Amino acid sequence: MSSTLKEILDSLKEALNEEGKIKSLLTSQECFCSFNEPVFENDLSQFEKDQGIKIPSDFKEFLSLHNGARIYESMYSGEPAGGGLELFALDQMKEAQKYLDTSDIPIAFLLEECHLIINKKKVKERNPNYLYILEDVDEPRPLNSSFEMFLERYILSHGSVFWEWNDRAEVYYRSYPRKDSLF
Repeated sequence: MSSTLKEILDSLKEALNEEGKIKSLLTSQECFCSFNEPVFENDLSQFEKDQGIKIPSDFKEFLSLHNGARIYESMYSGEPAGGGLELFALDQMKEAQKYLDTSDIPIAFLLEECHLIINKKKVKERNPNYLYILEDVDEPRPLNSSFEMFLERYILSHGSVFWEWNDRAEVYYRSYPRKDSLF
């Protein structure tokens, strides 16, 4: 088992208060996080058999720790109110696969409008960039990411839509001009 994924989750859990809440750095509002119990190994093996594929090791590790979770869920009147990232339990993955009518594996509902999907073809090719996002009714688009990489960035960015960020400095400084020059 990789220690990286567990460290990522443990760091998030350490930042939560006793009620599972954390103050968002983005909005200064409280968010809620919750984690399900681990998946049973025989259920995971049966799921892989039914899917005809080995689940990527990073996502399998997550399921062995938590068969689903909610991360950075919005709060309304002190109660969880949706939004954020809902990582599915195995039964939710099967259900989402049916209603999305896909052979790929939906693993999460994101920002109440998107699904994260494991692309089975990429997994069979052993391509670590197997995670895709399905927005509205468009074709899924690649995130050029594994689950572990996505989850780490999602947690570090406090639920921001980091995959849409443009990583080029010249774009950043047009959006956030400096009074002095970098050079």
